[in-house]
Amino acid sequence: MRLLREFNLAKGTVDRWLQARDDEEWAASMVAMSERSPKRMGNRDRAELARLRAENEALKKKVAQSEAAQQILGKAFELLEGLTTSSNEEQTTIPTALMSADE
Repeated sequence: MRLLREFNLAKGTVDRWLQARDDEEWAASMVAMSERSPKRMGNRDRAELARLRAENEALKKKVAQSEAAQQILGKAFELLEGLTTSSNEEQTTIPTALMSADE
């Protein structure tokens, strides 16, 4: 009973399976049941699933590339910001050898 609840099976379904097993019609019974199943996936659904999986993989690659580009741009910004800061500091402290007598 626990298995019936766990797998959401009706007792009648399991009884038919057991009867088919006893009558040695197990394989034929299972094929017939699967062909009548409303959850069976058709060719269109399979094709769409394959297309969506391929699209998903392509989008994952695109996201990974975008994240890598964002990291590179962030590092480049930090580098340029550091260069700008260091060049500003150098301008405020002019070595005395380069100063004229008027300065």
